[in-house]
Amino acid sequence: MKEQQLTHGRLLSVLTYEPDSGDFFWKVNRGGLVKSGDKAGCLFRRDNNIRITIDGAGHMAHRLAWFYVHGTWPSAELDHINCNAADNRIANLREASRVENCQNQRAKRGKTGLKGVSWDRERRLYVAYIRPEPGKRKNLGRFKTAEEAHQAYCNAADKYHKDFARHG
Repeated sequence: MKEQQLTHGRLLSVLTYEPDSGDFFWKVNRGGLVKSGDKAGCLFRRDNNIRITIDGAGHMAHRLAWFYVHGTWPSAELDHINCNAADNRIANLREASRVENCQNQRAKRGKTGLKGVSWDRERRLYVAYIRPEPGKRKNLGRFKTAEEAHQAYCNAADKYHKDFARHG
């Protein structure tokens, strides 16, 4: 069953959703060990998303939360505002383009511990960079301190990423 084939009525008939916690609970016995009232879904460690199977089809819990609350499937990707893919509270979800969703991801942090900053061993300076869109990297300059480089990143994030900028 594809996402669009699951109706809002069917979703409401099998699950309850708690918007303050982001958790789903079964309204029906599913056979075996799963009973009415049990928490629904499995956490996938690879991407930290929760998936729920309904009528043999797997669904991402954050997309089900949006559908449950709004009655329509999201028209775009859904972004977890706090970057925690397991936090499916409706207040933590917003529609986003692919670019916006990528801009709100936690960066892999190197030795500096600062987003958008790396160490240039040859020149013995810190390098600031930003990804204004997926697949593109813009060099923001070299700096004597990691803090100066990070400030350059933050300024660029405010320009390029607007509401989706994470300076963490």
